[in-house]
Amino acid sequence: MLLVDDNDINLLVAEQILLQLEVAITTATNGREAADKALSGTFDLVLMDVQMPVMDGVQATGLIRQKYSKQELPIFAFTANVMEDDIKKYCALGMNGHLAKPVDADKLIAIVSSFMDSKENNVSG
Repeated sequence: MLLVDDNDINLLVAEQILLQLEVAITTATNGREAADKALSGTFDLVLMDVQMPVMDGVQATGLIRQKYSKQELPIFAFTANVMEDDIKKYCALGMNGHLAKPVDADKLIAIVSSFMDSKENNVSG
């Protein structure tokens, strides 16, 4: 899976939670890096921060959606923006759903578990 956030603490917290699932994790710290990695690798899921330097998560999602549909590569907004209008906007712009920060471990595990291939967990590029 691809985990995208410009904050090292957010990345560390999410990675520590995901260790329970034995998921291969690739990280990116801005939208440009995330789009490049998503377009050149093979991922089961992307958790995408929305507000980042270089390129934001919405722009990166737009680039990724030029190659992969919502079914081919699920992308979840990973953000503190939790208003219903924000969530609807992210979904309308190509994201599959939303995960609020600070992260709820149970919700993160449930989302990731529902999308990860049980046999291969993840093959990242």
